[in-house]
Amino acid sequence: MIKQISNSDTQAVSLTQRCFDELHQIYRPTGQAKKIKTSDKDLWTSFGYYTGGQLVGYAEVKTCDNELYLRSLAVEKQYRRQGIARELINQVVQKYDQVKVVSLWCVEQTGNVFIFKALGFNIFQKLESDLFELPDGTKATEVRLKNETVNILK
Repeated sequence: MIKQISNSDTQAVSLTQRCFDELHQIYRPTGQAKKIKTSDKDLWTSFGYYTGGQLVGYAEVKTCDNELYLRSLAVEKQYRRQGIARELINQVVQKYDQVKVVSLWCVEQTGNVFIFKALGFNIFQKLESDLFELPDGTKATEVRLKNETVNILK
């Protein structure tokens, strides 16, 4: 079950921190990325995925021109590979009737591009990032993925 929650919900903050701490072994956000995330926080709506009353998945979304943008998608480690990300995205998409496309960005070096491709997303754009860097200080590669089927992930 999903429900809309505050992006400052303590369980959500804790869940995303744990999940992104893992990824930050691979890349880290620059100061510019942190400023952007803080400055546009109010433009995003947060959803939590619950199992047995426990928050195990999280995503933030916003819409613009019939496109649903996803960010901060996170699933508790012990609940991964059980279809929770797929179900979370599906249930969120159902809340936005006008959506024709779902898109997101991820860092290529995390291996998550493979996961999103398995969920029906296709690579739309790749670029050298000004927002994320690798531990050696080089720029990470950001990948924008889109799913234009909107019958997303069945």
